[in-house]
Amino acid sequence: MIGKIKRTRLALLLTFSMVFALAANIKVEAQGLFIWPAEGQVTSGFRTVDRPDHHGIDIAKSGDVPVVAAASGTVSKSYYSDSYGNVVFIRHTINGTQYETVYAHLRNRAVSEGQTVSQGQFIGYMGNTGQSSGQHLHFEIHKPYWTSDKRYAVDPLQYLNTVGSPANNPYDGTFGTLTVNYPAGYGVNVYNAPNGSYKGKVYGGESYKVYAYKDGWYDIGNSTWIKAEHVIFKRYIAYINFPSGYGVNVYNAPNGSYKGRVYGGESYKVYAEKDGWYDLGNSTWVKGEHVIIIK
Repeated sequence: MIGKIKRTRLALLLTFSMVFALAANIKVEAQGLFIWPAEGQVTSGFRTVDRPDHHGIDIAKSGDVPVVAAASGTVSKSYYSDSYGNVVFIRHTINGTQYETVYAHLRNRAVSEGQTVSQGQFIGYMGNTGQSSGQHLHFEIHKPYWTSDKRYAVDPLQYLNTVGSPANNPYDGTFGTLTVNYPAGYGVNVYNAPNGSYKGKVYGGESYKVYAYKDGWYDIGNSTWIKAEHVIFKRYIAYINFPSGYGVNVYNAPNGSYKGRVYGGESYKVYAEKDGWYDLGNSTWVKGEHVIIIK
C-alpha cells in the first residue's frame, strides 16, 4: 500500500511537471515570433478591464522614435484613417502560419501597399495622428488577418520577443505614477498628511511614484501628500505572464488563503504592492513573479 501511494504521488508529480513544462514551452514558442516595433514604455495593454475594446498595445516615447516592421512580410495597406491616423498593415507567414500586424498613429508612412519589407525595416516615425491623445504607437497582431471587428486580434505581448522580466517589476510599495498637471516651474504645495501641515512644493511637469491614496490625496513618498486635483494619475497594470488559459492562484493576502485564479494573458489594475505581491483589487493578491507590470 505504501509503495502504491508513493507511485501515485510520483505519477502526480511527473504529470504536474509535464503540464508546467508544456505551458512554459507554449510561452516560448509564441514569444519571439516578432521583434518590438518601437522603443518606449507600454502604456496600455490588450483588452484590459477598463479598455475591453482595445485590441492591441500602446507604446509611448517622446522625440523622433523610429517604427520598424515586427517581422518580414508584405505591406497590405498603407493609408490615412480617421481613427488609426497614418497606419501601415503588414502580412506575414511565419512557420506556415499567417499573421497581420498593424502600426497606427504614425507621423508618416515610409512604405507603400504591395511593398516587401524585412524584419526591422523602418516604416515610419511614432506619431500622434488620428484618434490619439499623445505620441505613441498603437500596435496590433491578428491571426490570421485583420478584420474590422478585430475578431482575430491576439495579445502582442504573447508574441513579442521580450515581454519583460518580473525581476524588473517595482517592488517598492508603489502602485502607480503621477504627473503634476501644471506648466513647468509652477509650484504646488505638498503636506505631511492629507489636510496636514505644509511641507514644501513640487513643480509642474514633474513625475513621482505613488505609495498610497487616501481621501483624494496621493502620497508620493516619505509622507509627502498632494491633492489629486493637481495631478494626472496612472495606475500600474499587472499582465499575467503565462499562456492564455493557464491558471495562476490568487490569495486574500500576501501568503494568505487561496481565493481563486486569474489566467495567462489577462491584465488587471494594481491597487497595492507588498512583500513581492500585487493586489489586483478587492484583496486579490498575486505573486509578483507571475506578472509583468506595465507602467
